[in-house]
Amino acid sequence: MELTTITTLLFAIYFGFFKLFCEDDDSFGYSYISKLFPFLLAICLIADIHGIAPDFAEGTRTGYVVKGSYKGLFNKSYEGLMIATATPTPPVQQNAENVPTWRFSTLDPEMMKKIEASEGHFVKIHYREWLVSPVTIDSTYEVTGVENLK
Repeated sequence: MELTTITTLLFAIYFGFFKLFCEDDDSFGYSYISKLFPFLLAICLIADIHGIAPDFAEGTRTGYVVKGSYKGLFNKSYEGLMIATATPTPPVQQNAENVPTWRFSTLDPEMMKKIEASEGHFVKIHYREWLVSPVTIDSTYEVTGVENLK
């Protein structure tokens, strides 16, 4: 579950349940939660902005990069799409309905230049996975390296 969802649930619990059923300021549950809530919210928002556990997992994926873009409304990042395959069979020869895709992100413009240069070629992409990605990237997978295999 993304941290943004957790933050939203905290708001819903606080304003929905405790404001509706515990309006008496002397009740233990209301006073305890009302004092603890701002700290919980601040921790969730800070973690949501900066992300949690950038080295949650590391690995590689092989396939063909078919898309690269620079997108975002306020926080721009480089995003890409790969047709993930273990064999160097060109994607046009595969069944289009059953082709697994993989979305990835990077903030490094030099890394994205390498990825865009390898579009259409069989490549291996090295990545690290975030447990909760920061708001600056679109996916939980952040590219750390790319190598052409063919």
